[in-house]
Amino acid sequence: MSVKKIENKLYSLINEYMGMNQKEKKSFVTRGIISNNISEICKNEIENILNLCKEKSLIKKHYNFKLKAKGVNGREKKEADILFFHAYNGPMIIIQVTSILTAFRNFRWDSIFHDAENFHAAYPKLVVGYIIVCPDKSLGNNENFPLEKVQRKLLRVTNREDMYNHLHKYERISLIYFRKTKNGIKILENKINKDLRPSNFVQSICEIFRERFVE
Repeated sequence: MSVKKIENKLYSLINEYMGMNQKEKKSFVTRGIISNNISEICKNEIENILNLCKEKSLIKKHYNFKLKAKGVNGREKKEADILFFHAYNGPMIIIQVTSILTAFRNFRWDSIFHDAENFHAAYPKLVVGYIIVCPDKSLGNNENFPLEKVQRKLLRVTNREDMYNHLHKYERISLIYFRKTKNGIKILENKINKDLRPSNFVQSICEIFRERFVE
C-alpha cells in the first residue's frame, strides 16, 4: 500500500479523533472510521491491479460483508472488510482491517487468529489478508505499544504459501505502526519486520492471487 496515502489519511483522522470528547471517541472507534478508510485505500490499490486480469468483468466486489464459512467451530458467518470474488469460482481475496488506538493490554490478539482457519477450511485457495493499524503510543494514556511481542505473534501466522496446508495462517499480514508528531503522521517502516510492512502488502496479496487464480 502507498505509505504516503496512509500517512495523509491517518493525519486527518487522528486530528479529528483527538478533538473529540469521550462519547464521540467511542462512537468513532465503534463505527470503524479508521478501518474503513484504510480499507478504501487497500481496495483501490487491489482493484487497480486486478483490472489487468483478462476476466476482470467476472470479478465482483463487496465491502463490510459477512461470508458464511464452515470452519473449525462449524458453519458461521465471519466478518471482513473487503471481498473480491469471481462469478464462477467464488471468493478469491478477503481483507480484514482492525485499528487499535488505546488500551493495548486489553486487546485480545488471539481473537484474530481463528478467522484465517475458518476461511481456509471453507475455501483453501482463498487469499486472506489482515491489516492492523496502531500508534507507537496509546492515544489515551501514552502506553507504549508492545511492538516486539505483537510482531512475534503475527509472524507465526503469516506468509501462507501452500494453499493445501497451514489453514490457520494468513497469506499476508500488514502492521501499520505509526507515530503522531507535530508535523504529521509517520509510519515507522524501519521498525516493522519486512514481512509485515504495509508497503509490501498489496503487491504480495496480488502476486499470490495471480499464482492461484490467473496463471
